[in-house]
Amino acid sequence: GERCFRYVNMDLGHALKAVRISAKTMGLQTSKIENLPLGELEKLIGLDQKERYHESEPEIGQTLLHIGATAQHDHDLAQLLSDLPAQYHGNANLLSRAHHPWEAVDLAMKAAQVDTLQQPPLVMLPSSVERIPNEKSAKEVILKRRSAQAMDFARMRISHEQFMQMLHSVTAPVDANRYRTHFALFVHDVESLPAGLYFYIRNSEHKSALKRLMRNDFLWEEAAPNLYLLEKGDFRSQAKFISCSQDIAGDSAFSLGMITQFREPIETYGAHEYKELYWECGEIGQQLYLEATALGLSATGIGCYLDDVMHRMLGLEDDTFQTMYHFTIGRAIVDTRMSMRAPYPNRI
Repeated sequence: GERCFRYVNMDLGHALKAVRISAKTMGLQTSKIENLPLGELEKLIGLDQKERYHESEPEIGQTLLHIGATAQHDHDLAQLLSDLPAQYHGNANLLSRAHHPWEAVDLAMKAAQVDTLQQPPLVMLPSSVERIPNEKSAKEVILKRRSAQAMDFARMRISHEQFMQMLHSVTAPVDANRYRTHFALFVHDVESLPAGLYFYIRNSEHKSALKRLMRNDFLWEEAAPNLYLLEKGDFRSQAKFISCSQDIAGDSAFSLGMITQFREPIETYGAHEYKELYWECGEIGQQLYLEATALGLSATGIGCYLDDVMHRMLGLEDDTFQTMYHFTIGRAIVDTRMSMRAPYPNRI
């Protein structure tokens, strides 16, 4: 339904992080081209040739990455466009014979595209240092990464070291301009930490604003560097309810909501930044998936959550900060009815 706009943009963030990490394993650097107008992006990849696509299943360009031995900051879009063929070949397959229109999604997509007239010149931002999880090989971790379908309540406990390692793995900003996201954590069963509601500050510049905007009865007791206990207690039922009554949010070792600076980035950079906030959260989520996998744990991204309930619980009354993505980490229940096969057996 309408929530798919959220899902596809978080998925794009996951894909961006996957490409960045894959490139790093081959000694390559990744740069994302900023402020690329939609029309020119679609010309680059042939999406402007509308006759090649079904009207009910349009393909929409989102972003462009440069991958190479070194980060490339200077970019000649005109030269790229002039080197393209006049016509691409082949037509897109029809994925479904039935379609349901979602007007809100169409409106959001149109509102959030880059406007050529309002954007500064093209720039390419280098990605942050990509962390290859743990001592296991990147290949082993990447190929094993899966989404848990259910968490084992009886084995939910994880060590304090595992918990902190996962937080440390996402301390660095996504790139030079993407350092807007923090974690509201429902800690259910982590060694040496009382169960309760915690907050992890990833960008210290936002700490004073967050404390001012959130409930004034929160403790803000420092439990570890940048990690604060807000309220002690069993928050499993609240975590489950906020995540659309999904057991997986309460049966894990901990779950979290990504609390992202919202109003200022959109007012500063334009409506397109709304999508990029989801991309940022998706990249963080992908790193958490890989880190959990490297530690022998499991994770699941949660796109269905009750925004307003989460905001009320934290005391957030305006759109300065908003919850953008939810996540849960613990020990998965393996479905023995399913068989697992190695991916790409003939290629890897």
